Amino acid sequence: MAELTIRPEEIRDALANFVKSYDPGSASRDEIGTVVEAGDGIARVEGLPSTMTNELLKFENGTLGLALNLDVREIGVVILGEFTGIEEGTTVR
Repeated sequence: MAELTIRPEEIRDALANFVKSYDPGSASRDEIGTVVEAGDGIARVEGLPSTMTNELLKFENGTLGLALNLDVREIGVVILGEFTGIEEGTTVR
C-alpha cells in the first residue's frame, strides 16, 4: 500500500493561500430563469425558486413582468409591456 507523501503543513499552506486569494465579490447569487412558454401577455418561467408572489421580474429585453402564479416547477408571469419579443428561451431575472 502506498504511503501518504503530502505533509499536513503543505495542506495547511495550500488552504491558507486559497482563503487569502478568495474574493467574495466575484461570486454572485443571481437567479436566472428561462421562459418555457409565452403568449398573450403571459409567460411561464422556470429556474427562479426564490421568487415571491407580486415580485417584479425583468426579461432580457428590459420588459418587466409580475410573478403571480407560483407553481413548484414554473412561475406564471404577467408581462407588463410589449410581449412580442419574449419567447421560449428568453432569460428572466
